[in-house]
Amino acid sequence: MSKRSAAAQNGVWSIILQWSRFGLNTIVFLILARWLSLAEIGAFAIAFAPINLIQNVQRTGFSDTIVQGDTEPGPFTDTIFWMSATFGFALSLCLFGLSFVIGPIVSNEAAGTYLAAMAVIPLLVGIAAVPEGLIQQRLEIRTLALRATVSLTIAGAIALWFGHAGYGGWALTGFAIVNAVVSTILVVALVRWVPSSGLRVDMARQVLPILGAILGRGLAIHATMPLLQLMVGAGLGPVAAGAFQIAQRFFNLAATVALTPLKFAALPVFVQVRGDVTRLRRVVIETAGLVSLVASPVYLGLLALSPLLLPLAVGETNGTASVATSQALLLIGGHVGLYAIFTQSLTAIGRSDIALRWSVGVFVLNMAIGAVTALYSEALTALGCSLLGYAAIPFVLRLLRIHIGIAPWEMARIVFGPVSAAVIMAVCVLLMSESLNGWIGGIALVALEIVLGAAIYFALALLMLRRQLSTTRNLLVTLLPQRLQRRGSG
Repeated sequence: MSKRSAAAQNGVWSIILQWSRFGLNTIVFLILARWLSLAEIGAFAIAFAPINLIQNVQRTGFSDTIVQGDTEPGPFTDTIFWMSATFGFALSLCLFGLSFVIGPIVSNEAAGTYLAAMAVIPLLVGIAAVPEGLIQQRLEIRTLALRATVSLTIAGAIALWFGHAGYGGWALTGFAIVNAVVSTILVVALVRWVPSSGLRVDMARQVLPILGAILGRGLAIHATMPLLQLMVGAGLGPVAAGAFQIAQRFFNLAATVALTPLKFAALPVFVQVRGDVTRLRRVVIETAGLVSLVASPVYLGLLALSPLLLPLAVGETNGTASVATSQALLLIGGHVGLYAIFTQSLTAIGRSDIALRWSVGVFVLNMAIGAVTALYSEALTALGCSLLGYAAIPFVLRLLRIHIGIAPWEMARIVFGPVSAAVIMAVCVLLMSESLNGWIGGIALVALEIVLGAAIYFALALLMLRRQLSTTRNLLVTLLPQRLQRRGSG
């Protein structure tokens, strides 16, 4: 197999991996949400927020350190393993201690009980992080994808049984625990590696600066939503936290559908052309246009469908309470094309330091806004997160002009052209829903709105974005694996 074919296969398996981690996870959650009250979902969401934050940072930090380290396992790998396991154990102890105080803080004892049960997860992730990093280092993405699919399927089946049997929030808690246990067992068994030596203090000192930088980057990237979830829970209680969690999962489903394939395809292409400034500028602009062309109708279409779709997905009570928050989060679809390529393009030209500073700055602003809005409304908290992205657009366009040479008006035109078409489509769908709601209901109305909304967007794209559609087709040829191109032409 050629290097190009192997890279193409790894790209496909990377997409499957992300679909497994986020898509399956969200689908199981949405099914379980039909059987749980908002308070039960909120109690779990409050307990899981620190777990979610910590495990994402752990995976990013220790696994990425292994990927950047020695090619063959040895004392370096052993040292990272013991650091990861020790860090995970310490975090598990801290979370177990936190479980005794989080219940009184949010006025819900179930949140503390769930957190105490899930406190073991950071230890399990700490044990699995290095084997997972070794698999990534060997580019065995297929193994990671299959492991994620198997562990989530087993955990999902058990959680659905718990939920159907009436165990409430324990269904979601059990899902998280079983997934972590099965995932750790599988990755340890698949990698067939155990440390052959203990922790070496000299190596630990050498790796700490690298590890600290990676952990800091992971914290800036992954901390926003879990901490906003905690703020909503502390400020407004478990019912509001439950509505915020449902909205967040619905938003994650939109991101998985619209962005996963494009994000994995974009960075390798940027890296390939970074030596040619003119070509890099063109590819970044066209990729931003492609992301906006695909993602904006998904986000804004779901925004328009939310009043019908959420009650169907998670039940009338839970769905209706989550609509406003979901719509506020899905407003991100108006600028998703710009931000999806922003940090990746900076990383491709070797300016990941700017991308990191940007992520930290946005995180700090989100926390400042959330600290206020979480005292009033979960929908207002979500809206603050979305509107911050719009307020920062001039700064993003300026940085792209300085570092990549893209004219702001050119980037704005190609990103916000599809957004304009998607906004018109969303308004038409909302008006259609108001007009037909008394005549058609349920799944039939949702299906009709999806079909008509897609037709409206496609027609608008042909009328308003004909030139962009042509350049997008050429870009897709660039992004497709060479083997698939040959197959299509043969």
